[in-house]
Amino acid sequence: MKSTTKANRSDRNRKALAGIRKHYASAPTMVLDGVSYAQTDIEKALQGSIDAADATTAATALFHKTVDAERTANASADAVYGGLKTFVTSQFKTSPDVMADFGFTPPSRQVPDAATKAAAAEKRSATRVARHTMGKRQKAKVTGTTPAATAPAAAAPPPSPAVATKPISG
Repeated sequence: MKSTTKANRSDRNRKALAGIRKHYASAPTMVLDGVSYAQTDIEKALQGSIDAADATTAATALFHKTVDAERTANASADAVYGGLKTFVTSQFKTSPDVMADFGFTPPSRQVPDAATKAAAAEKRSATRVARHTMGKRQKAKVTGTTPAATAPAAAAPPPSPAVATKPISG
């Protein structure tokens, strides 16, 4: 048996209406499950179901179209709102009462906790050791000696060119 979806129900009711109009057009009443119905009542019931399904389908399509329009409008408004908040904050960040008129709160400085500070100090010192960087007081402690004036050392012989081990074929 088919599942009774809205589309299946409407299709089934349309076919039933067509069959009633074709084969029972002259019958004024019909007895269904022991209850007597006028043909117009049967047609009204079936057509009412079809009309209701069509109305909800149209309403659903309109709903989805309206939701899409809302999402588009929200995206545009969010961009404008973000720009306005940045603009107002840049001009009035020291005047919380003016910012409150716009519904904004002044930005607060985020104070890092002790663990974050300790990790940053450790990382900073490790970086200084790795790069051999020093402050001006540490640099002042570094002294060097100038080399004694000696006779120029004999220049080392230039390195010999590499010898190819493979014969060149060509």
